[in-house]
Amino acid sequence: MRSLEYLILNNVATLLPKDDKGYSVNLDVNNPRRDEICDFLDSFNALEKFCEVRPSILLKGGWYAMQRENRIQNLDWMAQSAHSFREIHYGILDSKTLIFKTKRFLILNAIKFFNYKTNNIPKTRKDKISDSLKTYVADEAKRQEISTAINKVHIAFTKIAHHFKERDSLKDTLKIFVFLKITQSNIAAIEPESFESLVDIFENLILDIKPRGLTSHKIIDDILLNKNFDEKIIRSICLSGGNPDTKRYFFSKADEIWLKWLWEKGLLDDLKKPALDTSKYSYRLPELEYLTRMVGKEPKMVTEIMNSVTISKETFNPEVVDRFTWIISLLPVEQTKILFPKILRESWVQLMSPFHRSGYEYIKIVEKLKESGDPDALIGLAKIILTPRSKEEVQAINGYISSDKLFYLNDITETGLFDLLLDTRNTEKEKTLALALDVLGKVVTNGKDREVVFKESEPFYLLDVDIFTIEVNNERKSYTKDDIENLIALAKKLIDELFSSACDNPAEVRRLYDTNISGLPDSRTLYKLRLYTATRCPSVFRQEIKTLLFRVFEVGERYFEIEGGAEYHSALIAGFSALDADTAQREYVAKVFEYFGAKLENEDKEKWRREAGLEIVTYIKTYLTKEEIEQSEKLFGKLPEGKKLSPHPEATMGEAGIVAHRSPINVSEFSVEQIVEHLKTDWSPTVLKEQYGGDDFLSPRGTEGLGDALKDDVKKRLDSYLEKINDFFDRDNIAPHYVYSVIRGIEEMLRNKEKISLEQAGKLVDFFEFVKNEGLKTPFKKADDKEWLADWIEVHKVIVDALLYLTENKDLKVSLHSAYRDKIRDIISYLLTIESSPSKEHEKPEYGEPYHVAINSVRGRAYEAFVIFTENDGKALAEDVKSIYRQSLNDESIAVHFVIGRYLATFYFRDKEFIKETLPEIFPKDDPVKKDMYLASWEGYLSNTLYDKLFAEFKNYYEHAIMLDPSVYTERKYTRSLDELLATHLALAYANLDLKIGDPLFDLFWKTPNATRHYEFASFLGRSCLTRDSAGDEWLKENKVSKEKLIEFWNWMLATDIPIDAKAFAGFGFWVNPDKEVIDEKIIVKNLVATLKKSNGEIDWDYGLMQRLKVFAGIDPVNTLEIIKNYLLLDGELNPHRRSPLFSLENEIKEALVIIYKDPTLKSAVKDLVDILIEKGSSSFWGLKDVLGGISK
Repeated sequence: MRSLEYLILNNVATLLPKDDKGYSVNLDVNNPRRDEICDFLDSFNALEKFCEVRPSILLKGGWYAMQRENRIQNLDWMAQSAHSFREIHYGILDSKTLIFKTKRFLILNAIKFFNYKTNNIPKTRKDKISDSLKTYVADEAKRQEISTAINKVHIAFTKIAHHFKERDSLKDTLKIFVFLKITQSNIAAIEPESFESLVDIFENLILDIKPRGLTSHKIIDDILLNKNFDEKIIRSICLSGGNPDTKRYFFSKADEIWLKWLWEKGLLDDLKKPALDTSKYSYRLPELEYLTRMVGKEPKMVTEIMNSVTISKETFNPEVVDRFTWIISLLPVEQTKILFPKILRESWVQLMSPFHRSGYEYIKIVEKLKESGDPDALIGLAKIILTPRSKEEVQAINGYISSDKLFYLNDITETGLFDLLLDTRNTEKEKTLALALDVLGKVVTNGKDREVVFKESEPFYLLDVDIFTIEVNNERKSYTKDDIENLIALAKKLIDELFSSACDNPAEVRRLYDTNISGLPDSRTLYKLRLYTATRCPSVFRQEIKTLLFRVFEVGERYFEIEGGAEYHSALIAGFSALDADTAQREYVAKVFEYFGAKLENEDKEKWRREAGLEIVTYIKTYLTKEEIEQSEKLFGKLPEGKKLSPHPEATMGEAGIVAHRSPINVSEFSVEQIVEHLKTDWSPTVLKEQYGGDDFLSPRGTEGLGDALKDDVKKRLDSYLEKINDFFDRDNIAPHYVYSVIRGIEEMLRNKEKISLEQAGKLVDFFEFVKNEGLKTPFKKADDKEWLADWIEVHKVIVDALLYLTENKDLKVSLHSAYRDKIRDIISYLLTIESSPSKEHEKPEYGEPYHVAINSVRGRAYEAFVIFTENDGKALAEDVKSIYRQSLNDESIAVHFVIGRYLATFYFRDKEFIKETLPEIFPKDDPVKKDMYLASWEGYLSNTLYDKLFAEFKNYYEHAIMLDPSVYTERKYTRSLDELLATHLALAYANLDLKIGDPLFDLFWKTPNATRHYEFASFLGRSCLTRDSAGDEWLKENKVSKEKLIEFWNWMLATDIPIDAKAFAGFGFWVNPDKEVIDEKIIVKNLVATLKKSNGEIDWDYGLMQRLKVFAGIDPVNTLEIIKNYLLLDGELNPHRRSPLFSLENEIKEALVIIYKDPTLKSAVKDLVDILIEKGSSSFWGLKDVLGGISK
């Protein structure tokens, strides 16, 4: 027969209203408070069994029926809701109420009139309710008070559910309402509001029963102390109850005597449950912490438990696998190796791969195995750590080349596994070799299908590796290749040990080869490993060596796949002698001549092939006949003599490092005239590239290195270069990179403030003018090539940089401006016309914010030079300056408009009327076509210092900016947003100028909704005036900032009726100086209480608050307690906005609470706070119990 609970659960969905798509509508009958009530009452019922079904089912039914939107369609909602609630405690008494009442009446009268002796008086519902509360409510008086109230609530629910069918039932219900202090004016019917109050009282009574943190801890301490192995109590009180803290506390205190019992009773079964979301995890299961603690006490039992928890895709919980892995590292070796097959069988490393696991997790296990020397356990662990990814996974993750994701674990080398596998105590070397080769065989098959020489294409390149000499290396070289290199080194070393020592036993060596080497996949690396293996015992593997060496002639154009690198040549040295001198050796040499000496159509390919042929015959020259030597010299050239040729890897591209360009010429040995001539001819980039193209890529010689040499040389003989500076400008014959290098050298001298004479500066200006004139004749364009060399636009950039440093040089600027004013003006005017810098491409959002673009472009930097020129020109704007200014306003670049706005004050204070006339062009706010230019100019203006006269002049522009919808802002990167910059200006105006509360601009700013602006205003005032390093009365006085005005603003924020986003109040965190009292701290404490309420407990930069909390506690303990409460809790739950790390709980907050707890009037409040913090935050707050002294330690 189906249970009532089953029927309710399986039919409740049909009772819910549907939306137009037929889905159940979210009724919001749940919230954190009601969830807590449901969880607790269910666990309470599991202990006391007062209700046939889970009480949460009835609770949700009652809440649903009383929802306001459901009352319209259901006129009997109140009775139905009441019926659900009364059913919760209905079963606490025998349903035969009349029999119960008669029996109780007779016994009580027998006692009263006949002195009848009995203890078997039938108990009332109130009595039974009281008895059921004993576990949770120890205080007798409180228990009686709660049970009385619950009983009356139950009676009221019953009468309402039965439509008051008994006589005086409504009257009795109204009396109960009076007892419960529920206001009810209507004596003819129950008002909906009164019913809601009745339900609210019922909910509060349940929460009153539920033990809070400290009480729960005391109950659990008693259970553990008395070793109360009562499954029902443990399940109901310790492991459920709607309070995760009780479970965590129980497992933190339980010792080893509980372990087996808990497992056998299924009280650790949460370890078997799958995670709700397997894509993420945190450490939330206290059972795992308990198992970790038990490792040292009951390692066998812990192993048995872990071994019986099935891990699979269906049951996967990443937290369990993570913690199990850690626990394994703590177990003794004999227990550890029991679990290795389980890890492999259940694919733990594969399941955990989305979390990018590291070999570091296994270091402790490796170290333990090193101590034990157990080879079987070691190989079992190696199989786990060296688990390779599948081909599909590698390619999905990495694309074309994937040597950084070949294994599920990263940092395998760091575990020390490879060294341990080679340790002499590992007596299972052949098994180890088989494992290494098996893993290698799987890894090499995971590449893209691109090879034409080998059947398998490897997902890695080892161009800098020589397998014949490779050794296990634990020094980190490359995060992408170390593990695969060391795996190869492991295999090579094991081949050494197994093969080299058995060469005198051909049968054994052949067995080893056939068993381990013959069946390996055909890949480049494993081909090289075969070369190495066969040449360990050349006399045994003559045929294998011949086959391997002759393969070079069978691959067409891609001979380098076989012959390239050190291994083929090393095999020639070690194994060529094993070939038959009369047949195989002669055949090989003939094929070398035929293949590598062939005439090809492509001269470069022919040259490279002959070079390879020469290298091959050099390694075997001692085996060549006289005729073969002569033939070789005809084809390849003379064999090297004296110089010993040794095999070498193909390249050093696998090495990480910084490219250090070298100059191929020592320029100091040449005169400047000679340098100029060489730059036109044999030092040109093309010639140098042809001459030194084969250099090591980390240390190449070429144009970059020569440019660096010129840059350094010009600093040593500046006059010589300046005498010939114009000769460097040969547009057709000298690469612009060299011109750039010479000017950059001079620019670095100017930047470093090295002395330069007026005469030297004049020659430099003349050169700039020369470049300008050439540019006016034939405009310079940006180079289209991809070379990393400076083009003519880069030359213009360095020219403007040098010009800037020249014109702002304090020792030179006056005389230079006087002597060269017009030339400098014309050069700047010309530089402001270089269209390609910045280009439209440069101003795309991904290139950065406008100021960054401006200072890295010719026109943007030229405008800064124009600003310096204007400052040098005097206190008024000359007509030619105005002309250039107007020219700049026509520039459509937002980067240029940014700097126009940024440096507006320089021009405004020199000619106010001129700037007023041009304001519509500077800030074209009413022209939608020029919106981006307006915003860039406005942003530039806001990014600079606020001036009182400009602020007064631009009030209408500030108003426009305030009313501007942020959705129209240009979509690009911002260092600081327009809203933040606007708020900063207005905050400065409030603190430093005459802007005040009540001003139209102030009111407009705060009445216009914008959380970002409002937050920045409040926080900036704090950052700039109160918590800066130099903050204090002296700084405030020097900067004419009124402390009273700041406090007035804070008070206004807290009192205003203007709806302000809660986020804005979080900015007041910056008003609390961590080191000293700047504002009266009594005011700070009082205002922080109100601020935290307004901000929903959010406060930015809470460092200041934490540092001053102890001081606040001494000044105003009542409000400081409120601060702590509002900071840590929000609506009875943990505050999600809290930023302070947990150590603040153990230090600043704890210390402040100790001070507050000394106040007798606050002890109860502190205890209540600690109580709820422990309940909501569990172990994070357990340390706060120390504040209460001896209470429940």
